[in-house]
Amino acid sequence: MRRRIIIMGMALLCTFSLFMGMIANAKTKTSGVHQNQLEEYILKEMPEAHVPGMTISIVNDNRELYCAAYGTVQKTEADFTMGALSQTITAAAILHLQEEDELKLDDTVGDYLTDYHSAEAVTIEQLLTHTSGLSKDSDLSDIKLNDEWGDYAYADVNYMLLGKIIESVTNMTYEEYVSDNIFDVLDMNSTFSLSNSKEFSENIVTGYQTYFGFHVPKEIDAQKNKEDAASNSLLSNVKDMGRYLQMFLNDGGKVLDKKSVKKILKGQGDVTDAEASDMLFGTKVSSGMGWMETKVAGTRVLYQLGTAQNATTVAMLLPEENLGITMMFNTMDYLVGQKLIQKMEKGILNIVLGKTADEIGSSTYMTKYAIVDGLVVLALVLAWLPIMMMGFWSHRRKNHIWSIGGICIDGLIHLVVPSVVLGLLYTVAKTDLIRSYMPDLFLAIWAFAISLYIGAVIKLIAMFVYTKKKHAAGVELEEQTVESEEAANSLVEKNEDKSVDKEDTEASKTEEKPADSTTDNTGKMEEKSSESKTEKNKEKSADSKAEKAEDKPAAKAEEKFEQEAAATKE
Repeated sequence: MRRRIIIMGMALLCTFSLFMGMIANAKTKTSGVHQNQLEEYILKEMPEAHVPGMTISIVNDNRELYCAAYGTVQKTEADFTMGALSQTITAAAILHLQEEDELKLDDTVGDYLTDYHSAEAVTIEQLLTHTSGLSKDSDLSDIKLNDEWGDYAYADVNYMLLGKIIESVTNMTYEEYVSDNIFDVLDMNSTFSLSNSKEFSENIVTGYQTYFGFHVPKEIDAQKNKEDAASNSLLSNVKDMGRYLQMFLNDGGKVLDKKSVKKILKGQGDVTDAEASDMLFGTKVSSGMGWMETKVAGTRVLYQLGTAQNATTVAMLLPEENLGITMMFNTMDYLVGQKLIQKMEKGILNIVLGKTADEIGSSTYMTKYAIVDGLVVLALVLAWLPIMMMGFWSHRRKNHIWSIGGICIDGLIHLVVPSVVLGLLYTVAKTDLIRSYMPDLFLAIWAFAISLYIGAVIKLIAMFVYTKKKHAAGVELEEQTVESEEAANSLVEKNEDKSVDKEDTEASKTEEKPADSTTDNTGKMEEKSSESKTEKNKEKSADSKAEKAEDKPAAKAEEKFEQEAAATKE
């Protein structure tokens, strides 16, 4: 009997051990994360996406399954600016305060903050789920409303306000509260705010921004981003974030209760196509509290994307697979590289799930940037084309310098076009987004506008120069005309003087000679008269302008001379 009892006990023990093993195996069934395939994929695709360096961590509920650093990032403890991953921590802090009865999710902003009248009727839950109706262009100094109240519309200011509420409720700084109640509890010893980044500067990774396809080192301005800590500006590494994701896989662990975890992760509302930037997998997405929820190949995935000026991050939770994945890249390339990095993120997830990963392609990055850079160069060439064609412009306008039509065309090209472009940049476009995340495009737009303004200045100077030259030419022509008239008058006076002298000489000779020689003298006088005419013709040909100017006086003088000669002859 005793033997049977022992055998039955051993059988029960074996059965229980097997059952517990099956449970444990179920929870860690993906402990083999296809490491070789994963590393091969990362090493191949990083150059294709032009990623200088990255780190990755994969955990389950009780241990780290895989952690590695690649490229220019030398260690897994390297700290990155997390971007919107900070919001998941802020959401956990708010739910922790609710558990302590310090606040309720249906409380309003006005219950705790008095300086933000535009948002005073917005509830804490609406802030958590980005359904507050606050504009994405808002900041704490200028809160704006849009027409999307109750619908998902991402805006950083939602979580900025949550950070202020935490400080109002606890009488602590945001950094102090999350450090005491989350980071210290989870041994997240390398997670901190930009406001105290100097204390941890040894491990902060060198991040890069991209200018026209080339990586340029970029540092984050800690003071500028201090107020943004609750929304975008916490720093951490994949080691710490692995511990943070384990908290959710353990139903809140020592930080939150299970009910709060479910509340945070549950999708509250669908995200529309207008917010496609939040759709990592191109699938239907609903928004939770700091998390997005979707399904990939039938597997429930919760994720949050983070972007900073010099880094790109993502955190993923797969509750059904008992997995948490964190990836951090030390570059931010909004125009081209961002989409390629997201393709890498999806590829890594597919490998972890045992699926096939899509490859980026060796020419994708260069081809896209060739198009972007080509368009920028074309725009700048078009902006400088009017200046390069100044020769044609001068030939066309020098005789009609101040024509109304020409001035209107030049004004349209050099004043209206650049002013409209800059106006759109600062009114319609997301100026802060372009300036912070696409600095090369921001510079190109300004270069285009300034080039056209320079053309306006050059043409205006040319118009004044041509006007001055034309005026000088007119004065010179007038002076030449006056000089010609004076020369003509002088020549006429000389001819008249000569005629008078000759007449006086002939008259005196006639009086002295006898009457019988009158006939001979008359002949001689006729010869002299003929010679005088010949001399006058030569003088006329020497200066035709003078003769024409005073043609009538010369003719009269000649006629008078001939009459006197005839009288003498008689």
